[in-house]
Amino acid sequence: MQFFSSDFNDFLNHYAPFHVNSYICQQLQTDQSYSEECSSVVDRLADFFKRSSLFTVNRFIKGGSLGKGTTIKSKSDIDCVMFISELPPTDSHDYHRQLQRHLEQMERALIRSKDSIAYNLEVVGRTSHAVKLRVKTQKWDHASHDVDLLLARDLLGPVPSSGECHLIRVDFCS
Repeated sequence: MQFFSSDFNDFLNHYAPFHVNSYICQQLQTDQSYSEECSSVVDRLADFFKRSSLFTVNRFIKGGSLGKGTTIKSKSDIDCVMFISELPPTDSHDYHRQLQRHLEQMERALIRSKDSIAYNLEVVGRTSHAVKLRVKTQKWDHASHDVDLLLARDLLGPVPSSGECHLIRVDFCS
């Protein structure tokens, strides 16, 4: 059984590993500045909602490729999940309606306070599970960051004490 096409094998035979690694570093991998910008966006959003009286935020995590450290230059968005206490159990008949109501509240709060959260934040839409944002960067050579801010019911229980360390990883289906 052949897994790779002849074109791929030709590519591997034609380019030395150094050239492939160089291409990956220059064209695909994000740099430290990009990672710091993404972290800043996540921190600003988390701080805003944790200070807000809109929800009881139990956890605020980054997920997707950013959370896993597999971002690709100019191709990756920022996925954040905010675990709140206000949502009913997911098997409740009222869950979807409550989720939509809380997403609408979140969207309005972001629009009202966008200038205090980030440099240039724009609410660009909403899905059935998330509010979609675009945050323009202050760096001229960086593209804007698309952010999907999801709400979820906290099923993990109370936040661990500072003595405990828990890694939370969220994979989103595309």
